[in-house]
Amino acid sequence: MSNFIHVNFFSTTIAAAITSGDTSISLGSATGAPTIPAGSAWPLILEANGVYEVVYVTALSGSSATVARGQEGSAAQSWNSGTTIYDAFTAQSLLDYGQYQPFSTSIAALNGGYVDGAIVLMAAGNGFWLNTVAGNTNNPDATAAETSGWVPLAAYGSAAITGLTNANITLTATQAAMPIITLAGALTGNVQIIFPTWRKRWLIVNNTTGAYAVTCKTASGTGVIVQAVGYSGATDIYGDGTNLQSVDISRGSFAASFSGPYASSLAGTLNYIAMGNHVHIYSTADVYGATTSSSAIEIGGLPESLIPSFSQGKMCYPVTVSGVTPNPTYGVVALSPIAPYIELSLVTAPGGTLTSGGFPANEDCGIYKGFSFDYDLN
Repeated sequence: MSNFIHVNFFSTTIAAAITSGDTSISLGSATGAPTIPAGSAWPLILEANGVYEVVYVTALSGSSATVARGQEGSAAQSWNSGTTIYDAFTAQSLLDYGQYQPFSTSIAALNGGYVDGAIVLMAAGNGFWLNTVAGNTNNPDATAAETSGWVPLAAYGSAAITGLTNANITLTATQAAMPIITLAGALTGNVQIIFPTWRKRWLIVNNTTGAYAVTCKTASGTGVIVQAVGYSGATDIYGDGTNLQSVDISRGSFAASFSGPYASSLAGTLNYIAMGNHVHIYSTADVYGATTSSSAIEIGGLPESLIPSFSQGKMCYPVTVSGVTPNPTYGVVALSPIAPYIELSLVTAPGGTLTSGGFPANEDCGIYKGFSFDYDLN
């Protein structure tokens, strides 16, 4: 399939006779002939005495045309000098005009860039790009999504992001164009997957392992923590042009009450994000005090809908616990729903035992800015 070029009213004669094996034609006049970008073709028809041959001009230097002979079922012929040759739509060019072509740097240069609203085929052939800016010369398959000026119109398939450990990943345009993003790797730290600020919906399949969080977000906006599929299944998210949101989400805050050996030192507001059956609770301010003995933290004041229904002592894993000092290596929280409270106790590993009562004694340890934990309602 070629990018076909046509011009109106081009007709001339050949200046010298050619045989069926010649691949160059000398045109009697090149006036009105188009510029032929690399990868494109200009269909012309040779005609004399009811005999026709379709040729594709692939390059033009002055009046000398480099041609592919006998195209579209026609036979290469010997033609006399003075034979008529002209531009006309052929069956193949009409067919190709009904099909989308990939981005072409030469076509973009020839036309001063793609027009706003232009549609091109993705290089892999599994979707389409929609241009959003006038005079666009950026290749959507090879340019960063945020700066290309192209957005995915439709795409089929998935993008696999593998080998995740503790480094953030910025999706390429072709990865972000896919409707399904799969994540894999053994996490050794929290990871952010950076998406473009598109208005688009994605299904995220988090197959990572390790007691760390994966957050899908835009570079400067907010995002969504996506749980591993073993805990909450795939996560359905969408971009609003600035941030990423969960499709099934509610947000809010509550005045938390705390009990424990330092209850008088702990007070403040906690925030929550409920995504279907999953709840993320976090703090945006320091709320802590020095412990007098090792203990769990009992958090009260939660909306009734956020109190989990699983049995006391149920382990919730994986979970992010950040801002906890002096030992940030604790990565798992044991949740004990003792209505109307949730009791938090730190453990050292999945299936591990509680530390001596929970949080370390006689140290600044509480709910710090950035502290967060996640759990499922049942």
